[in-house]
Amino acid sequence: MVVFEALNANFGDALLLRYKHDNQDRLWMIDGGPPGVLKSTLEPRLDELRGTMATLRVDLAMVSHIDADHIAGMVQLTSKLVALKEKGGSKPLPLDIQRYWHNGFREIVGGNIPASVNTASASASLAASNDDLSEIAHKFGVGTVAGQLVLASVTQGADLLTNLDTLQIPLNEPIGHRIEAPGAAAFEGAKVTFLGPLKARLDALKQAWADEMTGGDITKLAGLFREDLDTSVPNLSSIAMLVEIGERKILLTGDARGDDIVAGWKAAGRDVDQPFPIDILKMPHHGSDRNISADFLKLFPAEHYVISADGKYDNPDVGTMRAMAATLGNRKYTIHLTNKTAAMKKALDALEEERAKPGRLFTVRFREQNALSLEITLA
Repeated sequence: MVVFEALNANFGDALLLRYKHDNQDRLWMIDGGPPGVLKSTLEPRLDELRGTMATLRVDLAMVSHIDADHIAGMVQLTSKLVALKEKGGSKPLPLDIQRYWHNGFREIVGGNIPASVNTASASASLAASNDDLSEIAHKFGVGTVAGQLVLASVTQGADLLTNLDTLQIPLNEPIGHRIEAPGAAAFEGAKVTFLGPLKARLDALKQAWADEMTGGDITKLAGLFREDLDTSVPNLSSIAMLVEIGERKILLTGDARGDDIVAGWKAAGRDVDQPFPIDILKMPHHGSDRNISADFLKLFPAEHYVISADGKYDNPDVGTMRAMAATLGNRKYTIHLTNKTAAMKKALDALEEERAKPGRLFTVRFREQNALSLEITLA
């Protein structure tokens, strides 16, 4: 049995994957949501899973990319573990994390990060914590929400890697280097095929960063944090992967672009003209219509589509709801949403309009109001 959980991460992602292998319970944590989610959702859920045990084994923890709505909770969590470790004593840490997957910003762009960038990121991080993204746009010319949040997360990524080093948690094991596509890994009954980030584009991004950062001109940051497919940090750095556990298949996408994932599938030597049915598809970028394509939806027909969002930054988009219904047609599937808020009204209205059309068989399911997560069980 495989259990997938999408926690209430507000406008971010916080996911759990549970299964059994060799008579042991296995647990993966993927992303930790924005500030506040650790205390409200992630930590209470981990406490439930730990129960009366002194420590809870986590076979894999992962941050898909440097973006405040994915990484903040993980930074806070590892910082708490570091504080507990530094207190000393014989009491075990509440979490026993076996491995951590994450591409730090330095590993993405190569080399050291200039002091000017670290200063900008620290300032942007403070502005983001105060929910004042306009200040980031004003100071650094980064005009998109995605770019603003990623700039704010550069220092968070550095903090995370420092914490992992202190906790002596292996990074990117068993890969042993920067995670990129094409690539694969296997451990403890799971097979992983990496579909993003694409090596060729990461290499191009490294060169673009080197060119733009010559002389340390901070104003050039704006060009590197835009939402352009070929040059953007947020779109190119996200780890996307197909997870296969027994006969079950789950596609985790982070904030990757759908067409990049299709390209990653091709780079892995797979047939992009032959649909590959899966059980669960975590929709990219909280249901943003900038991150899906018809080719992506057709290539990976799923039984369950999961959207983690609460309406902030217009996610999920109306366009996504309509495009899914139009592309997926009259087959049977379920759309799972972690929230149902007033800010999502336009998207949900569009979804209901599509569901009312003749022949539509899809259903919609929401996380129950007081539940920490929305669970999907694959028997």
